[in-house]
Amino acid sequence: GFSDVGTVSDAVTTIMNSYGAATYDAAQVTDILIETQNLGKITVAQYGALIGKVASIASQAGVSFEELSAFVSVATSKGVKAGPAIDGLRQAIASVLKPTLDASEEAKRLGIQFDAAALKTKGLKGILEELAAKGGASQATLVKLFGSIEAVAALAPATGEGAATLSKFLDDLTNSAGATDAAASKLAWTYRDWE
Repeated sequence: GFSDVGTVSDAVTTIMNSYGAATYDAAQVTDILIETQNLGKITVAQYGALIGKVASIASQAGVSFEELSAFVSVATSKGVKAGPAIDGLRQAIASVLKPTLDASEEAKRLGIQFDAAALKTKGLKGILEELAAKGGASQATLVKLFGSIEAVAALAPATGEGAATLSKFLDDLTNSAGATDAAASKLAWTYRDWE
């Protein structure tokens, strides 16, 4: 998937500003963007145009860019469009940061921690894993906890059998160094073939 330099540069600076330049450098961010495209059904241009909606809240909540991108990859690979996936993840994170009374009561009933501290220590993936272990990964429970169909639509593909896909994608994104070089090399060889 091609993108213009301006879109990619804007996405990279948004991510680096949100997470802090000490957390990621431009090469790491670009590798993760490329690998997200490789794993999901989203282009770098689409992700770059949408990342500003969720990067800041994800960073503040302690959700790494790799974890966020893994959820985006899983959701889009299962048919969720890029925009709704990003909007749903933003809503899911916000729901954990400030749970409703219904969500707090449901979490208490399930015996799980569902708050900002849980998100920082376990990540969104860890919260879903704990839900699954407690038998609480049903659609109805997810709606009670996350409060919106949009959030559930973005998270549901990463539950059940999708949990293994999420883990694999997270590993791939964590080890994505060199993805940009590989894509550029592939593009160069394709261009040479056309000459």
